[in-house]
Amino acid sequence: MRSLLIKALIDQIEEAVDSACPSDEKLARQVKLYFCTRNSGRTLIEIGSRFCMGLSRVTQASNRIGLKAEKGKKFGKLLKRIEGNSIL
Repeated sequence: MRSLLIKALIDQIEEAVDSACPSDEKLARQVKLYFCTRNSGRTLIEIGSRFCMGLSRVTQASNRIGLKAEKGKKFGKLLKRIEGNSIL
């Protein structure tokens, strides 16, 4: 039951990010990783297997998005909007 809820949450994260960042696939993927690591309840290994990435790449991509949000107000607002528009 829990794994179904977690899968549904990751699917919701993907939908929310895809609707907010339709033109930039690379950025959208990094934002998905960012939200999955913080909100999905999955381990980094599970997230990495979902996105076909290694553990360190998941961590690096997520950290980069966090730093980018801290530095850029506009990008930080985008992340907050995505988080507010979905059930994250």
